Amino acid sequence: MNIPRDIERTIRDILANSDNLPLGARVVAWQTPAETEGWDKPDSPAWSPELDRMFPSIDVRCTPPGTENDDQTALVCDVAILAATKAADDRNRAVISAMYAFIQEWVDSVAFGRYAGRGTAFEDLGEALARYEPRLILGGVTLGTPTPPAESASLYLLGVEIRIHFSLFP
Repeated sequence: MNIPRDIERTIRDILANSDNLPLGARVVAWQTPAETEGWDKPDSPAWSPELDRMFPSIDVRCTPPGTENDDQTALVCDVAILAATKAADDRNRAVISAMYAFIQEWVDSVAFGRYAGRGTAFEDLGEALARYEPRLILGGVTLGTPTPPAESASLYLLGVEIRIHFSLFP
C-alpha cells in the first residue's frame, strides 16, 4: 500500500483528463512520472535536460499520511500541486497564470463546491481515490499552505497545497 502514490495518481488523472487543462501542459504524479505521456521526450523542444522533464508541467506531490489529533483513525496527507514553466518560454507569465487558474478552479470546486451546491468534484475525487485504494474513505479537503510565485533554475513556479482528510477501513 502506498497512499501518497495513489493520491498523486488520482489527482493527476482528474487534472489531466479535464477539458480545461491548458494547452501543452502535462500533469505528472511525483512518484510515477513515467505514467505521464510525453514526460520523457529528450528530442522535444519542451524538454529540459538539466531538469529531466518537459514543460509546461503541473506536478502533484503528496506527503505520507499523518494525523491531526490523538484519535489515530482520521488521517491526513498534504498535497502540493505545482505549476512550472520555463522562464524563457513564458516571459510574460501567461502560461503559468493560466495553469494556476486551472489548478485553483479545481481546488475550489473540491474544497468548497459541495457547500455551495456546485457540482460533484468532491464526490468525484472520493470515487477516483477508491479506484486506487478501495479502503480509503474521503472525509474532507481543506486548503494548505500555498507556494508563492518563484523563479528557480530558469523556471517559474506557483502552486497550491490541499490537505486530504480520510480514513482507512479493513
